[in-house]
Amino acid sequence: AALLEISGAADQRYAQLLDRTGALLSKPLVAAIEARDLDRARQVQSRIEMALPGSRYAQSAQQQVNQLQAQLALAQTLQSVEQLLRRSSLGADGINEAIVALESIEQANAGDSRIRTLEDQLIERAATEATRARGSGDLMLARALIEPLLARRADASSLRGIADQIDRDEQALAAQRRAEEEARRAGRLALDASPWAELVSLTGSDGQRVDLPRERSTPLLLTLPEGRYTVAMRSPAGETREVAAEVKRGELAVAELKFAQVDVDRLLREAGYR
Repeated sequence: AALLEISGAADQRYAQLLDRTGALLSKPLVAAIEARDLDRARQVQSRIEMALPGSRYAQSAQQQVNQLQAQLALAQTLQSVEQLLRRSSLGADGINEAIVALESIEQANAGDSRIRTLEDQLIERAATEATRARGSGDLMLARALIEPLLARRADASSLRGIADQIDRDEQALAAQRRAEEEARRAGRLALDASPWAELVSLTGSDGQRVDLPRERSTPLLLTLPEGRYTVAMRSPAGETREVAAEVKRGELAVAELKFAQVDVDRLLREAGYR
């Protein structure tokens, strides 16, 4: 009321009274902020705005309330991350929730040293849980636990090492599945020759050669994926002949060749044994 009786801001009495009023009203605001009482600080700020609208005291009060609000929000977010880290198990959802919280802290105060500390703790927890998931064979969960953090911290060697292990596990699992599928599609091929022969080559219909077993003398029993094959066998006399064979899933196919009878005595004489 006293301010309203003064003609305007140019009046020296207005400036003096403004300073006295601003200083007086600012004291409870300082107390509320020190007590971190946001509701009380807002009430005092509203009173200052009503008493001194547009003044530097009103503007300062608004800034102080905004800062307190941001500080309290930051503290609450930090507390939420700390509570997450106290869980017995975070899981992929907990990891993502913590990352979102850390990102909000960064936006509010990018230089806060606590961000790195909490992030290091989160990486350690993720590594522990990912290792456990990998050990139980849940590679999808193991990857989900570490990939969001690797996107933030590509330099996290513990997570990078686990990611490499998961890659190898997935490759081994894919190879195992391919082998199992081939086994399901496999049949058997019996090779025989008269009097006997050595397996020289085994070629699929696609022109690809099949790896030969260490023991190649007939009779032989091979397990092969279903398909058509060309079998080449060589007799003791050195004659090589081919025979076609078709292997069907779950069935036994036979490939047989008959070579000229071998004169054993002649072979022994030629070899110098007689």
